[in-house]
Amino acid sequence: MSNWNKEMHVKWIDTVTRWISYRSIEDNPDGLVKSSDELIDWMKNIGFDIETYQDPEAPYRPVIVATKPPEYGNNWIGFFHHYDVEPADEGNWNTNPWEAVLEDGLLYGRGIADNIGPLVQRLIILEEELPDCGLLFVIQGEEEIGSPWAHQIYPELELPEVKMWIDETGYFYKNGDQRILSVGESELLDRVTQRLFLENHSVGRGTRIRNRVMTKAFGENKCPCIAHLLKGTPYLAIGPNDDTVRVHGANEAMDTNLLSLSAAHIQIVFEEAVI
Repeated sequence: MSNWNKEMHVKWIDTVTRWISYRSIEDNPDGLVKSSDELIDWMKNIGFDIETYQDPEAPYRPVIVATKPPEYGNNWIGFFHHYDVEPADEGNWNTNPWEAVLEDGLLYGRGIADNIGPLVQRLIILEEELPDCGLLFVIQGEEEIGSPWAHQIYPELELPEVKMWIDETGYFYKNGDQRILSVGESELLDRVTQRLFLENHSVGRGTRIRNRVMTKAFGENKCPCIAHLLKGTPYLAIGPNDDTVRVHGANEAMDTNLLSLSAAHIQIVFEEAVI
């Protein structure tokens, strides 16, 4: 698969700029419709089969299940994501939260770290070249209001049996080291984490592993992905966020310098998943 290049980087900036402008919050159903419609069309064009599950009381924020079967074998990798964002108190921001602003390598905008930036990056990587392993994406649009519909529908989903779940993002410490969150045991998880160590070392970064899932705004047990889908499957949280992103706070931003390394990490997962 291709490395993160200039064309991919430019498309990432263009796409996240547009998605930030949609203002995909519960009080703006039109923004949620724009995000979900574009997401569905994009994933179809990449080669995914799409199923949507609409809450009769809120059809504007469907759960999206996207699948791409493996080329051979039965190895599937699963991804959790969401396309809604937290509301923004505009008076506390230095910029308009609904207009992306790039300054000194940081891209500011509501939702860029949670979860627009990581999701868009993964789709751009897949658009460049699909891996041979099976891919499953479960994406909701109500993360920031506690996922009421997801908690109802996730237990009823008939999904492929994945070898590992990848959470919506991960984190880097302020000193540049990566914090990998992992749960469970498997040869695949061991191979991936070993290669992540080596990749980080090659660019002068350290790696620390924590045996837990990623902190969730409503708590681990209230995350529908963790509560209903994980079911003892090996789990990994990696991604381009760092400890300065200010998720849910004013002046939320992402360090765009971390995109290249984060792309290499995702490619490691895909390469190991087909062994």
